[in-house]
Amino acid sequence: MRQPSLLLHAASSLLALPVLLLAGCESSTDPGDPSAEATLLVSPALATIEVGQMQQFSALLQKHGGVQLSEAAVTWWSNDEGLAIVNADGLAIGVDVGALTISATSGSVSQSAELRVTAPLTEVWQRVGAGRPEAVLALTVHEGDLIAGGYSRTGGTDPQRVARWNGASWQPIGAGMNAIVMALVVHQDHLIAGGHFTTADGRTVNRITRWDGSSWQPMASGFDGGVTALAIHDGDLIAAGSFTTAGDQTVNHISRWDGAAWQPLGTGFNAEVLALSAHAGELIAGGSFTTAGDQTVNNVARWDGAAWQPLGTGFNGGVLALTTHSDELVAGGWFTTAGGQTANGIARWNGTEWLAIGSGMKEPVYTLTDYAGELIAGGYFMTAGSQTVNHVARWDGSGWQPMGTGLDEQVEAFTVYEGQLIAAGWFYGLGGSQSRGQLNFISRWRAP
Repeated sequence: MRQPSLLLHAASSLLALPVLLLAGCESSTDPGDPSAEATLLVSPALATIEVGQMQQFSALLQKHGGVQLSEAAVTWWSNDEGLAIVNADGLAIGVDVGALTISATSGSVSQSAELRVTAPLTEVWQRVGAGRPEAVLALTVHEGDLIAGGYSRTGGTDPQRVARWNGASWQPIGAGMNAIVMALVVHQDHLIAGGHFTTADGRTVNRITRWDGSSWQPMASGFDGGVTALAIHDGDLIAAGSFTTAGDQTVNHISRWDGAAWQPLGTGFNAEVLALSAHAGELIAGGSFTTAGDQTVNNVARWDGAAWQPLGTGFNGGVLALTTHSDELVAGGWFTTAGGQTANGIARWNGTEWLAIGSGMKEPVYTLTDYAGELIAGGYFMTAGSQTVNHVARWDGSGWQPMGTGLDEQVEAFTVYEGQLIAAGWFYGLGGSQSRGQLNFISRWRAP
């Protein structure tokens, strides 16, 4: 993979054609209308940018019979937000390849300019539709659709907290949940959601539910605490989190679904499980726990089919993410040592010991995945090794590299959809820019 170059730069460095496009207008008889007997001028009349770049448009109001121009109070809009969006100040941002118009209205007059968006010459983070209205914490793919679940404030704009992208638009999945969705997985063709919610589609589900194709259904009596991780191991659905009981069963933060009820998985753990992954035929759990039964496991453990076992001496801080890369187990979190050795936020298990991956990250790693043969990490970190990466980075086998300009806030989840890497989290736009609102909590990685 080529090392990407910085795509975003100040609007003044983009194409700024010195053309003013005059709009025909109708005279207004309203003396309170500032655009009465005026012409609106939009500049530039034509601009070309790449996907991910920005173009600043401006509008001036010219009174009939006079030459004086004044700044106009205008409303801006794009006729195709799938190609480019424009903010209230006339700053347009390329989203996908194509031609569109950017329009301005002031009182009774309006005018448009043409914007052409071309393919990026380097890798870039792009919008997925209009994005989501609230932070996205979990991703998966189900029946050909991208599924996103996450957060919504009380009275927020995304009360469903879960939605599907069908390649053209975001659609609701039932009436959704009454609180945060933290984890998503597909089991036996059913979409499974876990989190802090107690109802879904108005039914009591207690923090875990399955979509049967038409509505959200309970899975036995659910759990007494939040579900933060879901995984499939040996064909079984595994749930983990802050809960300690499932119905009348004591399960201690991790449980297995037998098709009718939730069952314990060994003795469970003494504190919250935050990550799950299947690796080398075993189930791996990571979190903030220190023991599993009488075993000291220090934030990571493996299930050997009969009991939980340690992996070396574990970590000195919590594990938030697990994945497999190059046949090795990789863990990310807020730790600074792994197996007693320095490993800032990320480490790999080679089957015998934990090893650092470069010099790691100074802030927590929240999510990991393997994509196009490279290890991808997302989280709260701004740097990886000596590189400024802005919350997302790739390991090229010898060092951490940025992915475009990165993202402007933390990354919480990854998945692969139609061959593209999807990232989600709390971010609004690209890293190192003023592009707030460009991405809206979810983005796809596009290579040229």
